[in-house]
Amino acid sequence: MQNIQSRPSGCDSFSRCCRRGVSLVELIISGMLLSSLMLITVPTLKLIDRQGRSTDERQEALAEVANIMEQTVASPFDQLAMERVQQPSVSAHLERQLRDPRLRLRTSVDPQLEGTVRIEVELDWIGKAGLRERPVRLMAWVYDRRPLK
Repeated sequence: MQNIQSRPSGCDSFSRCCRRGVSLVELIISGMLLSSLMLITVPTLKLIDRQGRSTDERQEALAEVANIMEQTVASPFDQLAMERVQQPSVSAHLERQLRDPRLRLRTSVDPQLEGTVRIEVELDWIGKAGLRERPVRLMAWVYDRRPLK
């Protein structure tokens, strides 16, 4: 019986030498792919973060406007009709959250509906870009619930 030893393919010294060169090229290509992926991912993450902050600001503003509207609607109807509602101020929490918030409260007797007062609460602020953001605005109509004479 004769012992025949066969070498596995790709085991000679030439293929080992070439294999090392191929792994270096593969490493360079994978590094380039990874860097191009990072160039796309990082700006996208920044955009998502900016939009998230903008959404948080808008939610804070909406909560503040809703609280002020609730307090205003609870005022006596005579004060609302005579437009003697005290101008509310922005809470200290919102002052810290938003840059230069401006709050406006307007009440007016609705000429089309007798015994109805229209209340409008509006809040705007300066955003990250240095421009005024679109205002958050709520409107409500309050009816005189006193019995007619």
